[in-house]
Amino acid sequence: MDRMGSIPIGQLLYPTYNLVVVAIGLIAALGLWWFIYRTKFGVILRATSQDRRMAAALGLNVGRVYVQAFAIGCFMAGLGGRRRGAGAGRRAGHGRRRPRAPRSSSW
Repeated sequence: MDRMGSIPIGQLLYPTYNLVVVAIGLIAALGLWWFIYRTKFGVILRATSQDRRMAAALGLNVGRVYVQAFAIGCFMAGLGGRRRGAGAGRRAGHGRRRPRAPRSSSW
């Protein structure tokens, strides 16, 4: 995380890693939007979510669509957790034991 440096934007310095995380999030959000609104599966997913009975009457395997939608959600959650979690353990002092308070022998 520290190896990537920082990028000055205006008068502020932003860590490059944080900007990369934001960029990956934007790319993932745009990709998901494209997938849902511009593909055949997206049409099927939206139809199934709006009227399950009608989608089943049209011959769609509603259970399979729900499982696939759940898998996509799991992938997106994993992607978000992976991107944010990569820097979480690198904070100063993280994972170190706290020093014990010195014992007083004057009692």
